[in-house]
Amino acid sequence: MENRVVLTTREIEVLKFIAQGKSAKEIGNFMNLSERTVKAHKQAVMDTLNIHTFHGLINFVHQNPSAVSLTQEDIGKREPFPETGGELESQDLLILDMTLRGEGNEEISSQLNINISSVKNKLRIICNRYGCTTRFELMARIAPKKKEAVSA
Repeated sequence: MENRVVLTTREIEVLKFIAQGKSAKEIGNFMNLSERTVKAHKQAVMDTLNIHTFHGLINFVHQNPSAVSLTQEDIGKREPFPETGGELESQDLLILDMTLRGEGNEEISSQLNINISSVKNKLRIICNRYGCTTRFELMARIAPKKKEAVSA
């Protein structure tokens, strides 16, 4: 017998927007919900799926689109990457990779032996280069692209 995950219609709608790389604020504005309510729906989805990190949620969505009634068209609605305006520095690449693995600012700071404000500034620069406003939007945009590059 197959184990099926049951999500509410609202949770699936929020998940569709997350798959498109939208922030909680953007989702809330579109769905006429508060940012806090959107975050609560996201957390309920993560609890239901037994997923503990945002990066894990993004991976789940892209590996199991039918499990949450998503079509490839829903996932494909992410905006294309803008030109990055040059290569990222090696430390920026390390920070990007660690962010995509779901590591927080404190972990990154500790492992790279730099202060937290430097990590935040570097992430801000990386997000700007990819046309993102948050690390979560960055993760949603780059994780699927990185996976495609690996499988090609």
